[in-house]
Amino acid sequence: MLLAAHLRVLSLATGQRDPVTGLVVNGRPEGEGGDELLGLFLNTVPLRLDVEAGSWADLVYAAFAAESEVLPFRRFPAAELQRGLGGAVLYEAVFTTPISTSTAAGGRARDRGSRRALLGRRPTLR
Repeated sequence: MLLAAHLRVLSLATGQRDPVTGLVVNGRPEGEGGDELLGLFLNTVPLRLDVEAGSWADLVYAAFAAESEVLPFRRFPAAELQRGLGGAVLYEAVFTTPISTSTAAGGRARDRGSRRALLGRRPTLR
């Protein structure tokens, strides 16, 4: 729903019926041990959507479908895509959904657990 709202506002701000935004996606390896790798596995992929078709609910479903369509490309390097397009600007706005560890998993205890993981000790999830 937030992505749909972002695209609608972007459409209103730019006057474009089908705005392009950069969608920040998680590219962490999904195989065995991927959850133990340290690093920031984020990438930004371009996402275009016609926001003028149908109702608000239609827009929300269309945004979900568009997000699902770009997920297979979440590990394709944005810099390589930009080079392939002759250095063209891919997007001028970016959408991401912040997830706070302090609100996602029980407050400060989760934050301390995250610090322990960075120091080499496994956190205890509460």
